[in-house]
Amino acid sequence: MFPPKPVPTVEIVNHSERYVLFSDGVTSPITTYFDDEGEECDYDDAVVFVAGDDAHGWWTITIPDDEVEVVLH
Repeated sequence: MFPPKPVPTVEIVNHSERYVLFSDGVTSPITTYFDDEGEECDYDDAVVFVAGDDAHGWWTITIPDDEVEVVLH
């Protein structure tokens, strides 16, 4: 019997290109944003988002209140 694989952590979230990079090197698309009432919305009103695909799994990720947008030039 094999030991369970560790659960990956979020390394990078790129909202402008809509993807998440996990600690295991997997990149998954952000598919949907939800507001505090559970309605689909844009990033500006979101409190959580869903990222993933059928090959790697699906994740619901909370957007922290203190998230800082980083713009690379």
